[in-house]
Parts: sequence; structure tokens; C-alpha cells
Amino acid sequence: MRTARLSIFALVILMLLPCAALAENPVPAGHFGGEVKEILISGGYVYILVNDGETEAWTAAPSFGGKVGDRIAFSMQMPMRDFQSKTLDRTFDLVYFVGGVQSLDGKAESSGHGSAHGSAHGSAPKPAEAAPAPSVVEPLTPPEGGYSIADLWAKREELAGKQVLLRGQVTKFNAMIMGVNWLHLQDGSGSAEKGTHDLTVTSMQSAAVGDIVEVIGVVRKDKDFGSGYFFELILEEAMLSKE
Repeated sequence: MRTARLSIFALVILMLLPCAALAENPVPAGHFGGEVKEILISGGYVYILVNDGETEAWTAAPSFGGKVGDRIAFSMQMPMRDFQSKTLDRTFDLVYFVGGVQSLDGKAESSGHGSAHGSAHGSAPKPAEAAPAPSVVEPLTPPEGGYSIADLWAKREELAGKQVLLRGQVTKFNAMIMGVNWLHLQDGSGSAEKGTHDLTVTSMQSAAVGDIVEVIGVVRKDKDFGSGYFFELILEEAMLSKE
């Protein structure tokens, strides 16, 4: 009888161990977490299918150091519906673009930054740093379902607060000012005289001048950072995919 009781006790302990592990590594609020079921690498992103035991969701990150079977969590702040990946030749009903993922079991290597809302640090940018760079790029075709920079300027009122997709060439890059990287993008559209040829973008990712990138970010208008640093149009929380 004593042996039977010990066996039952051991079985209960074994059943509770996974629950204890989950409790030690809870999924953060605003995140989706679970087991990695599939990994696809394409177009500068790593697409990861995650299953939480009931539902599945795709996320796309610039890099991923884990493997199938690892448990991860990712932010749900940047959803893109009906996103078409030309390099994979498939359309995702819904994919969350993130700066990085968080390991829940210590196996997957956490990568990047989960959010573009870093704490403010470093010196404030000078107003001169916000000046549009000269128009030097050849015209670029907007990605399918995306916008040109001229379109964003023309439609900034209706697009404010919305997530958009575009393609552009990096003409200027400043690292880690007020906790984010600052880029200037041009795609050959718009008017240099009116300043509608250039778009300022903030991101936790890096790029080099001359890179052609696809960008997903949130449109903001009349953004005032203080100290004379004002933007009629800016793209924030951007995710970059180099071509």
C-alpha cells in the first residue's frame, strides 16, 4: 500500500512539473506564446509558426536563434493581414511583425527588441538632423498593397495611426537617438521642392545608407518631439526588410 501511495504521489508530481515550468515563464501581457511548430526563412525575415495549445499564429522577426519545439512569445502590436511574401510565394492571413522574440523555456535565443518604445536615452536630435536629404534615388515601385512616399504625404490625414507598407532607399541613418534609430527614405516619388519626396522613419532595426528596404510602420502626423523637432509626417515602430 505504501509503495502504491508513493507511485501515485510521484505521478502527480510529474504531471505538475510542466505547469510549474509554465508558471515560471508566463507569457507577457500583450504577447502570444507557445511552441514553435514551423520556421521559414525568406526576404530578410524569419517566419515562425507558434501554437499555444489551442490556436496558432505566425510571427516574423529579423532573426531567430531557436528551433522547432522551443517555446517563445512575441508582441502582438504589429499585425499585418493578408500579407503576401513574394519570395515564399504565399499569403499569410495574419502575421505579426516584431523586432525579436522572447524565450519562454531558455532554449530559444531571444533576439532583437520586442517593441520600438525604448526608454529615452542619448542626446536629443538636432532640428538639422530632421532636414530632408537631397533627392538622389531612382524611382522604386511600391510593394503590392503598399504606398509610395508621395502617397503617404498626400494621404497622411486619412492614414494617421494606421499601419502601412512601402519600399524605399535609405539616404540617411542615425543610430540610437532618444532610444530608436532614425532613417530617411526616398523612392523617387514626391517633390523635393515641397519636401514630399522624403520620409523620416524610426525603428529598432539598423540599415545602411543605400540599402533598399521594405518597411512596415505606423503613420503619425504632426508629431512634436520638442526642441523644435517637429514632423508633419513620420513613420514609427517600423520593421525593416532588406532586399
